[in-house]
Amino acid sequence: MTSNTQRLDQIRELLSAHPQGLSVTEIAAALGVNKNSTGRSLDTLYAAGEIRMRRFGMAKLYTSAARMPLSAMMSLPSDLILIVDEDLVITFINDQFLSLLDLTRDQVVNRHITTIRGVAPDMEGLEAAFVAAAETGEAREMVRFNEEDRIFLRRCVPVTLESGAAGTAMIMEDLTAQIRAEQALHERENQLTEIIESLQDIYYRTDHEDIIIFANQQILPMLGYESMDQVLGRPAISFWAEPDKRKKFESLVLKRGAINDFETTLVRGDGSLIPVSVSSHLRLTSDGEILGLGGTIRDITRRKENEEKIRILSAHNRAMIEANLDPITSVDRDGTINDVNEAAVAITGYPREDLIGTPFNRYFVDQTMARQVFGEVIFSGQVRNRYVEVLHADGCRTPALLNAALCRDGDGTITGILASLRDITNQQRMDRDLARNEGLLQMMAAVFVYSTQPIAIEYPDGRFAYANPALCRMLGYTEKELKALDWSADLTPREWWETETRALERLSQTGESQKYRKELLHQDGRRVPVELVAHLVRETGDLPLCYCIFVTDISEELRAEQQQAACELRFQCLVNAAPIGAWSTDSAGRAVLVNRPLARLLGHSIEELEGRLAVEVLKQAGLGEEHLLGEKLARGEENVPVTIHQKDGGVVEALLTTAPVTNQQGQNQGMIGFMVDRTGEREQEQVLFEAKRRFSAMIDQVPLMALQFDENGALVSCNDPLIARTGWTRNHVLGRDWHLHLVPEETGDLGLTLRDLVTRRGDRRDWTGPVLTADGRVLQVGWTCLVLYDGRQQFAGLICLGEDVSDHRRLAGLLSKTGEQSQYLVESIPYPTVLIDADWTITQINREFSAVLQYTVPKRPKKLSLLSIFSPECRPAVTALLNREEAANETCTAVREDGERISVVVRAGPSGGDATRVLVLITSQNTL
Repeated sequence: MTSNTQRLDQIRELLSAHPQGLSVTEIAAALGVNKNSTGRSLDTLYAAGEIRMRRFGMAKLYTSAARMPLSAMMSLPSDLILIVDEDLVITFINDQFLSLLDLTRDQVVNRHITTIRGVAPDMEGLEAAFVAAAETGEAREMVRFNEEDRIFLRRCVPVTLESGAAGTAMIMEDLTAQIRAEQALHERENQLTEIIESLQDIYYRTDHEDIIIFANQQILPMLGYESMDQVLGRPAISFWAEPDKRKKFESLVLKRGAINDFETTLVRGDGSLIPVSVSSHLRLTSDGEILGLGGTIRDITRRKENEEKIRILSAHNRAMIEANLDPITSVDRDGTINDVNEAAVAITGYPREDLIGTPFNRYFVDQTMARQVFGEVIFSGQVRNRYVEVLHADGCRTPALLNAALCRDGDGTITGILASLRDITNQQRMDRDLARNEGLLQMMAAVFVYSTQPIAIEYPDGRFAYANPALCRMLGYTEKELKALDWSADLTPREWWETETRALERLSQTGESQKYRKELLHQDGRRVPVELVAHLVRETGDLPLCYCIFVTDISEELRAEQQQAACELRFQCLVNAAPIGAWSTDSAGRAVLVNRPLARLLGHSIEELEGRLAVEVLKQAGLGEEHLLGEKLARGEENVPVTIHQKDGGVVEALLTTAPVTNQQGQNQGMIGFMVDRTGEREQEQVLFEAKRRFSAMIDQVPLMALQFDENGALVSCNDPLIARTGWTRNHVLGRDWHLHLVPEETGDLGLTLRDLVTRRGDRRDWTGPVLTADGRVLQVGWTCLVLYDGRQQFAGLICLGEDVSDHRRLAGLLSKTGEQSQYLVESIPYPTVLIDADWTITQINREFSAVLQYTVPKRPKKLSLLSIFSPECRPAVTALLNREEAANETCTAVREDGERISVVVRAGPSGGDATRVLVLITSQNTL
């Protein structure tokens, strides 16, 4: 008897052999069974989709279904599929699952699932899933294959096998990419949230009705709110101080799509205003529909404050440029002038508007050189004291020194050049005068001494308070550059730190000046050996204020020590070649070097003198007792007259000079001595006479009035400025008694006359008194006396240098006048002058006052108090000055109407009780 399964296989084979199709009758006849059994088998195959049926009237024609094999169909999806029967024997597995397991189909099919490696990471869980699928119809769970770090959704569902037996299909969907993408998206969302919340600016979004729907936490502190509930849900326009400006902003965003850095003002929670910069863009859907706005809001309070500071600083810089007496020009990168001050207008002769926009080099005589200087500034960053000639509009040439430096913006980009010119016309004239008379230059150098000693003022923390030019030259820095450096960290090599620290500690503890050596770093990197003498300056409370350090470059000294042997040899040659007697002794006082002129003076041979004590040698000079002679030689003597009794009976008159020799530590190293034969004294007197004659010639070159008196008070010389000022001729002045005919009988300062000043040999150096001119006028002359000494430091006369101070005395006389003449005096005085009433209210000013201080006298009832034009710290001094009844003066700081401070000397006339009073303000540009 044929089973149902065998009958189904027979029908499949029969239809496969007859692709044109067979009817039920034909199939039943071929199988040898009745049509009812055949029809039931055909219905089974038809339900399974294995055959197709077509109707032709009442008849049915069956053919094999053209379908894809199950194994091929199971391999099309990306899911992993495995089917087992009731005994958990694998009946089918698709290609994707085989690829995961890295096995062949023969190694898997018809084998129990528990024997296959890697089918499931949890075999017990898989068996439980099969049981659950049979009971509930489906079992789902997530499984992870750790070896490849892949994640699957495993579904177990019951199925019917082709044989009709029950089975279970395991379908695994690979969710690795999806889960990782979701994790990455979540991480990006978290990162975006962190970025938005970490912004210093406000980030916000609004809907299409301009309602704030999102904002980061920065909005709370910036606008002064405590919670987001106070912000979200409110119209954005409610935060704007100017609603109309918000509407304009929205229209610009709708028109352009986005707008950046729109400046406005928002209202904070407490009602205060905050300046902000808003940048926003349209938020659109994929269809282009407007969702609202999104953007950022930045607090620009600090920027606004900085802009105001820059504006004030620019105005201040402009005022400083205009106040500068030197011509200053601003040039862009192309060499075109973009700004000048009034001094530049004056030196070129062109108006400011004609200078701006023209080439910088056009106003120089040598335009090619000017272009080269411009290029040098661009290349090196600056030019210092470059000589140029400026061409005036009228063709005149002005010699000047050009200083220029690069200007850069905040990013370091070159924006142009700032150049200043120093008119050196007067300097060149002075240089020519000095070149014509070298003697005048020497005399001026003797009168005005300039220190070449490098000096540094240092704070205890190492910062510079001051560095003089000599120190700047030594180290190759400017004073400004040195002030930016640290004395120890930047200028002292590390190995010298401990030495200097110990020296400064001793200085702080003892207060005694400390001398020590170290090295300083030059700007070019080389080391400069120096010797320092440090002094401590203390402030109130005995706290250290600063160190005053005298710096001496000992490079030459060190080199000299290395060449000491050669120097000693050269010294011996010098002593031996000297035309006068010379010798040197060691620390014990024994002669170690004697030259021939000294041996001839003493009447001995060189061999007899060397090795002997100097005290024994000079016994015959008659210098006193032996025990006192050693002290004289040790401390040094100069031009001591001595009488030498030679051993052959001869007597020689000579001048003896000795000087002690010490090392750097001040220790006695011996002595050197010189002895000059006085037989040549007449020749020396002739030389002295010639020197006096040259000195008188130098006096003629002094620009002040000059008189020379000898040691007896007689006038022996005068210069051309005195002749020009008084109107007398030189013969008239020198031929008469100066004190009797050219000086009035009236006395000057302190009741003294010029005769008193001369006869008292300059014990009072500064004095003012009258001088009579040829036309009968009386000049008030301020005299300064210089005492002259001869070669023996004996008084040899006086040089009196005088300046006409008549105008100064006349101004003091004008200020002593009060009453009805005051108003006339205000306009007649050529200095800034005011007239005040008894209440110290300004009632009248002259033109000079308006020009310098830029004040005008207001109409009453508004009054301008005199104290209001002075700085607060100077008002007590001005008050004290005004409370004095007699004429007096005081140095103060005045405040111009534009706020600029200037230094003035206030000279007040005498007080007349309730009467008005005149005050003169003398500025630094207009000093008495």
